Amino acid sequence: MNLLKTITHVIDTIIDRIGRVTTFGALFVMLIIVFEVISRYFFRSPTVWAYELMIMICAMYVMMISSYGLQKKSFVAVDALSSRFPPYASKIIMLFTYFIFFVPFVVILLPAIYRFAIISIQINERSWSFWGQIVWPVKLSLLVAWLLLCAQGVSEMIKLAVWLIENRKQGGLPKAQEG
Repeated sequence: MNLLKTITHVIDTIIDRIGRVTTFGALFVMLIIVFEVISRYFFRSPTVWAYELMIMICAMYVMMISSYGLQKKSFVAVDALSSRFPPYASKIIMLFTYFIFFVPFVVILLPAIYRFAIISIQINERSWSFWGQIVWPVKLSLLVAWLLLCAQGVSEMIKLAVWLIENRKQGGLPKAQEG
């Protein structure tokens, strides 16, 4: 049990640190927007790169912050069903929904995201615009973000399983006989 708790602690710590750093992505997007607005409307000199860079940073921000959002419970949950049950049954429902919704979702998309990122890196993909910025870092961040989301999902499922094991007596289930 201690090993499982250590694993979840390590995953949660990594995700928390990455999430805290990633939150500054919103600040960078805001600064780029302000710069573009000032350039465009006050100096009549719009930039070629600001719009595209803003989209790239925003995409990276949304992708990289997803595992942090899962950890901090900021996603919509299926509480309408599970909140009507006692805590033990509620945790069982939550674990079950991870297995029927989250696991297939991340497992099915992982190979596609991997190919998406690897091909972009191999061909040194560039954007369609006049600026021609490389886009593989954004696609690579999608793969990294997906792996982090998978890791956080595993952490959440382990935490639920550990809670269920530790509280099985209160859930009305007898503890295993030692013998």
